[in-house]
Order: sequence, then structure tokens, then C-alpha cells
Amino acid sequence: MIRTYSAIMKKILFLICIFFAALQANAQSMLRVTTTDHIMIQVSVDNRYYNKHSKSLMIGDLPPGKHFIQVFAYSGEQRGRRFRNMIFEGKVKTHTNEVTTCVVDANTGNINTYTDKADMQSNAPNNTDDVYFGPKRKITPVDTTPNIPADNASAIGDDEVTKLGKKVSDKLTDTDKMKKMKSTLKGKAVTTAQVSTMMGWLNFETTRLEFAEWIYPNTTDKDHYMELENKFTFSSTKQKLEEYISTKK
Repeated sequence: MIRTYSAIMKKILFLICIFFAALQANAQSMLRVTTTDHIMIQVSVDNRYYNKHSKSLMIGDLPPGKHFIQVFAYSGEQRGRRFRNMIFEGKVKTHTNEVTTCVVDANTGNINTYTDKADMQSNAPNNTDDVYFGPKRKITPVDTTPNIPADNASAIGDDEVTKLGKKVSDKLTDTDKMKKMKSTLKGKAVTTAQVSTMMGWLNFETTRLEFAEWIYPNTTDKDHYMELENKFTFSSTKQKLEEYISTKK
């Protein structure tokens, strides 16, 4: 009798485990991405690009949890092809049966998120822009190696800056421009005036800030560096540069 009771309890526990496992398997979340300026964007979730591009994108059937997203804005067209610049990358957490909306500021790279309960029938995969299938294609990351100058860093002349500017102008995206600039300037000594010129080659405020911070260690006249504030539109970006410089003093 005791053995029979024990066997029954094991079966009940087994069925309960299967039930909760099924609930977990069916649990899903949704991600909506848009921008403050309502520009055309494309999205990558967990290193998987989604072919759809729109002013607002909805990704369905996401497992709840943290996801690495990249948001790209189109910077223009050439010969009928659109080109994109990354305006945000980072982790966003989604929740079971909820829609997580991400609103990206394309100029500052800041993001605001909020959640709503999802209506899984009206927001079924057929009504979303795409559904989640997990990582698909590895994205080559931008070089984020710190720029540590050598003690005997050689100064770059204005003529070299001009030549670099011509090469950078052939690049279509800020990502490609930054790669060229970093590979050429690593270990080179520059002036604030030269940095100001080179920042003008970049389209987005976020990449201009990234470059200004990256090249700062190699700048010979750091006392004038805050003059670069006039290269930024938003006070929040200017503050970020000021905070960065204060950490390096």
C-alpha cells in the first residue's frame, strides 16, 4: 500500500513538472523598437539581423530575459542601396507575456524602455514584423581597444589629416569611418584642432563622442579639449565628454 502511494505521488510530481515545463516553453515576450525622431531603422537581436526595416519594429516569440540588441539607422542611399549606422547597442530585458518598447535617441544613443501586458492574440507572430529564432549570424564588433599612446608617439601633420579625411570620405557609415580613423591614428599624437576637424567627418553625435574619448589620451593640448563642446548638439553629450575628461585627470 505504501509502495502504491509512493508510486502515485511520483507520477503526480512528474506530471506537475511536465506541466510547468510546458508553461515555460510556451512563455514568450515581445520587443518593439522605435526612435524619438521616427526614422527608418533595422534591428539585430542576439546577433541576428532582421530583414525588415521600418520606423517601428516588433519582434515576437522572444524568450523572456536579457537580449543583446543593436539598432541601425539608415544614413542615405547610393545606387539604390541603403546604408546604415549603428545608433544603439546594449542589453534589454524582456518579460513573460509583456511587450517591451525601446525608444532610441539617434543623436545621443540613449534609450528609454517601458513594458505593457501583451495581447498574444492580437500580437501573434503573423502580426509582428519578425519572430525570434535565436542567434543566426555573428556580427563583427567595432574595435574598442583602448588607445594607449606610446611615450614617443609621433605627431600627425595637417597634410596627413587631409589625406586621412579623403580616405574617410570614401566610407559610407560611421562604423567604417571610425575603423579607418582608429587604425591610422593609433599611437599618433594629435592636437585639439585636428580632433575637431576629424570629428566633423562623422555623422552621428554618439560616434563623435566615442572618437573624442578614444583619441583624448593622444592629444597634446588637453587644456583646450573642452573647446570641442561646440561639435555637439546636446548638453547631455557635452556633459559626458566633461565627465570623461575629469576621470582622466
